[in-house]
Amino acid sequence: MAKTEDADYGKNYKAFKVLLFYSLFGILLCVILLAVFSFLIVREILPEGLIKIVPSVCACICAFIAGLSSSRILGRTLVTGLVQGVLFFIMLYLAGALVFMRIITANISLPLLLSCVAGALLGGLAAAGGKKRRV
Repeated sequence: MAKTEDADYGKNYKAFKVLLFYSLFGILLCVILLAVFSFLIVREILPEGLIKIVPSVCACICAFIAGLSSSRILGRTLVTGLVQGVLFFIMLYLAGALVFMRIITANISLPLLLSCVAGALLGGLAAAGGKKRRV
C-alpha cells in the first residue's frame, strides 16, 4: 500500500516540476518578447496603438509554447494544457505583485487570463497530434 502512495507522490511531484519549469521558461520567453515589442514600439516601427494588445498576444504565444512542451512530456494533453495556462497566469500575476509590492486587484485581467488558458490549451491539443489509425 505504501509503495503505490509513494509512486503517486513521485508522479505528481514530477508533473508539478515539469509544469513549473515550463511556466518559468514561458515567462522568460514572454519577457524577451515584450522587450522586443516595446523596442519596436519605441522606435516607431510598430504603431503605438498596439501597446494594449501586445501583452495578451505575448502571453498567449508563450503559454502555447509552455503548454505544448509540458504536454509532450506529461501526456494528458487537455488537462495539462489547462493547468499550464492557469499556472502561467498565476505566475504572471505574482510577478506583477512582486514588482509593485502589493496585490492590485485591478490588474486581474480577464483577457490576459483567457489568452493564457487558450494558448496553453491549444498547445496541449497541438501536442496530442493527429488521430492514430490502426492498420
